[in-house]
Amino acid sequence: MPLPPAPPLHIPSSVRRELMTLVTKPTASQRAVRRAMILLDAANGVSNAEISRQRKTAREHVIAIRRRFEERGIESVYEDAFGRGRPKQMSEATAAQIITTTMRSTPQNATHWTADEMAQRFK
Repeated sequence: MPLPPAPPLHIPSSVRRELMTLVTKPTASQRAVRRAMILLDAANGVSNAEISRQRKTAREHVIAIRRRFEERGIESVYEDAFGRGRPKQMSEATAAQIITTTMRSTPQNATHWTADEMAQRFK
């Protein structure tokens, strides 16, 4: 026997407006737009299975997006889940040092830093 459809997702009107703006924003990331569209469908009472068919994604993915939105709110639309993506290769402090060094100094006998020189300096 199939499970009953999930109830419509409750989204406050201010958040709904933000999601609708995000969907039409040309500079928005495609991941955020996709999540926003899934959430708007869920708020309109579309079942998880139907959303997954329409948006060509796994039903489990739809459920995960709904769950993250219920737990973390609108921030879950803009941020990837923890542990996603390539791990950082350097700390924020090292990155800040590299930027400061590049902007405020020059190497000896040169007018600008090369990638190799900067790599040697921060090895």
